[in-house]
Amino acid sequence: MCEEGWDEFVLPPAHGCLATLRSFTGSSAPVSTPPSDAELTLLTTGKFFPDEVITWMDSLPFWYEDDHGIYVHAGLPRADSEFLHPRHCHPPAIVAWRRTEDFVRNYHGKRILFGHTNVTLLPPELSTYTPDDPADLWESEYALGLDTGCGMGGFLTAIELPEMRVFESR
Repeated sequence: MCEEGWDEFVLPPAHGCLATLRSFTGSSAPVSTPPSDAELTLLTTGKFFPDEVITWMDSLPFWYEDDHGIYVHAGLPRADSEFLHPRHCHPPAIVAWRRTEDFVRNYHGKRILFGHTNVTLLPPELSTYTPDDPADLWESEYALGLDTGCGMGGFLTAIELPEMRVFESR
């Protein structure tokens, strides 16, 4: 993915790619400074990570599973009447980007923990965690949404399993 570039993702400053590029190149330019032509080329071609970082990122799994749950970045796709287990998702990266209302409303199975979609965008009537606080962790019977908007002015949320102990930065 890094080798391909993706203009819609890498160019918006809020996504942090320009800041990441500048951290690797040693630039002291603030993020508010528009990218130079050379930086634009690096961003849009995906060539701004050192080789060892690309190798490390390529070695990481797209999902993880243990006794307490299945962990994905975004969600699961459906095949016919069932949601696919991540081991059956092709390409595997789909679990990093796939987000649908169908998933959060209709997934049934082993508990799945996901992010990528801010909890304020999830159906509040389905959350049993703190229904009176739409910015809080989102929990249904089979799914738990943890994206409380840390990168967009919200706060960071983490959970300790199996205790279901929640940590927040607010």
